[in-house]
Amino acid sequence: MRRFFHCESHVVPWLELLGVLAVGGYLARLSNWSTLGLGSQIAIGVFVAEYTLLRAFGSFRYYPRPANAPRLRKYPGIEWQFRTALVMAAYVLLFNAACLHLGLTPHVLWLSNLGFAFLLYVNCHLLYFHRRDTDPTPVNYFSARLGESAATTTVQAA
Repeated sequence: MRRFFHCESHVVPWLELLGVLAVGGYLARLSNWSTLGLGSQIAIGVFVAEYTLLRAFGSFRYYPRPANAPRLRKYPGIEWQFRTALVMAAYVLLFNAACLHLGLTPHVLWLSNLGFAFLLYVNCHLLYFHRRDTDPTPVNYFSARLGESAATTTVQAA
């Protein structure tokens, strides 16, 4: 399951690319937007905008990388949340592309838009708190157990 649902998997970017190409193919094949109703046009526009924002959040680096350090496999801090959100986005993108190509109504997009809106809400809050954070503690200090030796020496001294 790690191969299909992990943010460091090689399968997820391929699924995402396939979904982007399929949605792009649907939009290119759609010769006249007026054949769609206003609700469908809005749903498709919102879906593309939300996916683009999720992709933008997941594409940027939010923490500096030391020049001499080897490439980190694990994304630190909020980058991990943003990359994990892209896993769900890749599957939703592919599912919606299949629904559009099968001729199902774009009402399915509204459910996806709600899910993407929730992810964007969480991502915006994380980014807001990241920008406000002035604590000099390095990222992943506690989760990487970097502070474990300091905590044990404090407990032993007491």
